[in-house]
Amino acid sequence: SLGTAHAFIDAIANAGADTGICDNTCMQLNATGGVSYTWIPSFCLSSANVANPLFCCPDTTTLMVVVTNTFGCSDTDEVTINIHSLPQIDTSAVVINSPNCGVSDGSVTGISVSGNFPFSYLWMPGIQTTLDLTNAGGGNYNLSVSDGNNCSASMNFTLNSSGQPGVPVTLDT
Repeated sequence: SLGTAHAFIDAIANAGADTGICDNTCMQLNATGGVSYTWIPSFCLSSANVANPLFCCPDTTTLMVVVTNTFGCSDTDEVTINIHSLPQIDTSAVVINSPNCGVSDGSVTGISVSGNFPFSYLWMPGIQTTLDLTNAGGGNYNLSVSDGNNCSASMNFTLNSSGQPGVPVTLDT
């Protein structure tokens, strides 16, 4: 009599490509290649035994995933998640010039930024894209700084109007 042949197909684990995320953020991992998954280490994961756990860790971490297929065959793969620091906004030398009442002549200057070059800047409201805020009226402003890793930090500033509003003069001739 003929025996039964069994074919086993190797598991092929794929933990995904190495990547980077910004500090204080999380990312979804996505392993493939099997029906059961075990992530090691598991301390920064929402679950160690799913294909797609949520990774939330303050430090760069290399994770290994053990993937097992329906035949009980296993394979491993690794992924490294690099944690990028956020840009730092330094206001130790900031100068805030209050606008005259009713005039957009206020400014915020002297800010410096450190982190991963290049930087982009956005002031809201007003949509200025420079590090210094100029030609600003009284009000609240938010500076958002994004760096070369697409990580961002923001800071709020208030410009208080000074002086009295101008009084329009009409001359009768």
